[in-house]
Amino acid sequence: MGPVKYKRDSGWLKRIISLSALGMTLVIATMIGFALGYYLDTRFGTKPWLSLAFFL
Repeated sequence: MGPVKYKRDSGWLKRIISLSALGMTLVIATMIGFALGYYLDTRFGTKPWLSLAFFL
């Protein structure tokens, strides 16, 4: 049994990869924003306002 050959027009796979990359980007950006806001809150004593601002 030889290697598996895929069809050249596998557009659905490219769409799934693009959508998952978009989802991960949104999640990571939100987490970084919250972490930055939390750090600034602890530094300046403004809990929870900067965390909420950077989370949004």
